[in-house]
Amino acid sequence: MPTVRITWIDSVTAGVTGHKIYRDDVEVGDVGLLVQTYDDTTALAETTYKYEVQAYTDTGESVDETLGVNMDNITTAVIIDELYIEGDAVDYNNETNSTGSWGNQNGTLTAITDSYDGTYAISHIAGLSDSPRAELALALDDATAYQFKVWAKRGSGSSDNQQAIKIWEGFVSSPSTLISDTWTEYTFNITTNSSSQLMRFYSNSAGGTQQPDEIIFDKISIKKV
Repeated sequence: MPTVRITWIDSVTAGVTGHKIYRDDVEVGDVGLLVQTYDDTTALAETTYKYEVQAYTDTGESVDETLGVNMDNITTAVIIDELYIEGDAVDYNNETNSTGSWGNQNGTLTAITDSYDGTYAISHIAGLSDSPRAELALALDDATAYQFKVWAKRGSGSSDNQQAIKIWEGFVSSPSTLISDTWTEYTFNITTNSSSQLMRFYSNSAGGTQQPDEIIFDKISIKKV
């Protein structure tokens, strides 16, 4: 399911204590006065919805939309098509300390609290063998265009600049990029040519012994375009 984020301009009407969020005239959320955003996690992909935000007072009375929040003040955006594997440290909406869905090659794969967003990020520290990396196996639709985004950085103990993300197999092209030493968002526009795909996150993409080189990554987004 996608997550739809609704944002609005807060009501300036006296006595307002909160806002109710409606989708197709059905209430889906209720937030306080100073909150100006709501994530709808039950929306379906490829479906058109009408959202409305209604201010209300401490007695529960609705405020006239011309005085408070109205449709002209609302913007909506699809945050993410949740095509990653739930329960990983990079999960946008359900971030947990778990790396069980990831493959580990020649290193140490853990969830750490040095995150870009939320509580946890994933860390891969190189071992003593060549090509140390974390791997993410996917089963996306064949012959389909996707946009892949991830925040990543080199670990503080890295001895060189060979940390890299590589779109490895199952795609028409195989782009790659070296990683900065500060949190940076990396974007790949890619098209599948198979029903199974593999992405690699290298703690060192060069040969030889690499301890303790490290790549840290967080907040993965994979969505159709």
